[in-house]
Amino acid sequence: MIAERIKKIDSYQLILDDIKILYPNFRFWYSNKVIPGLIDGSREILTEYRDNKLIGIAIIKNTQEEKKICTIKILPQYQNRGIGIKLFKKALYSLNTDKPFVTVPEERFNEFHKIFTHYGFELTQIIEDYYRKGKKEYIYNGILSK
Repeated sequence: MIAERIKKIDSYQLILDDIKILYPNFRFWYSNKVIPGLIDGSREILTEYRDNKLIGIAIIKNTQEEKKICTIKILPQYQNRGIGIKLFKKALYSLNTDKPFVTVPEERFNEFHKIFTHYGFELTQIIEDYYRKGKKEYIYNGILSK
């Protein structure tokens, strides 16, 4: 049972690996926040499979203090097929809120802005240099503090 869970966690990290380009400390965050959060129940990984192949992941944080969609990642060959929307809806359902906290890097702003607008998310902050020098992070439904 434990070996199976470790294998799944490793497969999740593989699909998420290229996120480190947008978030340089991603691996540290995954190892030190996500994995312990899976153990204590404060985080959850939602998945999508096709033909027994993992094609999409959403990581959420669900605590009294914070309801957050941390990341959604779909394998490139499965993008633009509604899988991201499906994971997004699963996340809203699991978090039991229609206005979770979300941050988006400037490179993905246009990709997500339409869906956030559709769901009535409020753009509450734009912060430059938060995760990467010279890059903006767009914050919805909350305030990001360091």
